[in-house]
Amino acid sequence: MPKEIENARLPLDFGECEEDGREECTASAAHHKYTDEEITRAREIYREALAWIEDNPTAWAYMRKIFRELTERGRYFSFQNVVEQVRDKGAMTFTPRSGGRFSISHNHRSPLVRILRAEFPESRDLLRLKHTPFDEIV
Repeated sequence: MPKEIENARLPLDFGECEEDGREECTASAAHHKYTDEEITRAREIYREALAWIEDNPTAWAYMRKIFRELTERGRYFSFQNVVEQVRDKGAMTFTPRSGGRFSISHNHRSPLVRILRAEFPESRDLLRLKHTPFDEIV
């Protein structure tokens, strides 16, 4: 695994929220306490998601395109819808660099949506995400 993926850290949504002074973010985050095991597992899944991006650059570009287009519309949308569109097209179109059959793990949705929200901050108010251990990764 490349060193940059091995040492990767999730963009810290909670910290950005706190800096903005948005009360709903700090109040929401204060109720979430995760175990060391949950945080460790979130880091593992995040690294897996980064490896998926590296192995599936065409699918990732398509996911980014859909996400950007939905964000530009300025209406609420579901990331699950984005994932399903990529899965539908990917079954016949995308081939991972490593070979084999294209797939997106259900576990990768949380880190992927947070990576996209960091890239497209204007999407922040268009998606409602549950607080997860991914939001605690420093």
